[in-house]
Amino acid sequence: MSGIPNNNQANQNFKNTPVNPNGAILVWDLDKTLVANYFDMVTSIEEPIINTNALRTMNTAMKGNFSANMMLTNNGNLRFIQFVIFLMTKKYNEMFPDEQVAFLFSVIYTAAMNPGGTYKDPRVPDNTVPQSKNDPGYAAKRLEDVRNMCVEGEIPADNLAERVFFFDDLPNHIIRGEINHYIQIQPPFNTVDGDLTDYSPVLVFSERNKQRQRKTRRKNRNERRK
Repeated sequence: MSGIPNNNQANQNFKNTPVNPNGAILVWDLDKTLVANYFDMVTSIEEPIINTNALRTMNTAMKGNFSANMMLTNNGNLRFIQFVIFLMTKKYNEMFPDEQVAFLFSVIYTAAMNPGGTYKDPRVPDNTVPQSKNDPGYAAKRLEDVRNMCVEGEIPADNLAERVFFFDDLPNHIIRGEINHYIQIQPPFNTVDGDLTDYSPVLVFSERNKQRQRKTRRKNRNERRK
């Protein structure tokens, strides 16, 4: 498990931004979650089909009780990942011109690492990576990985089980049993019109915590008046 090389500028950008210590942490898979089509960036380069429903969810979350937006992918093609991030950020800024961001993700990790530290594309057969989830070398997605991402991004990591919203088209990552909000992309993302995913839990969380903050502010005002 490793951070994406050359992502330091993005991390530094977010480190300079005040972070809500109790806010939602959105963690996104890449393939069939944020984009529909994979291409190897060598034999073909296409226009990614971007999940704009996910971009709308990010935008709404960022306006509420929010801490970070991250990516945790099993895709090891770094050129593809960086190309998609560039185009997703561009699309986000086109959709929300009054709320533009320089970097859409504060921390980006790939779980697609060989034991020797080299990256792999999971679509290419590779016997060096265990295929069993019971093997400690398996490239799974765990809450521990999200905690490590928080440390790298200097994001408060308290109460992660409640604050992490994990989005993935697969239903069986280890993290599913470790958090309260595992949002499965259904069906695996292909088109925006065909996306039936319920993104509402993160929006409910954001609104609920905004109400708590308003009550706390009222209580503090009342206490000061006494």
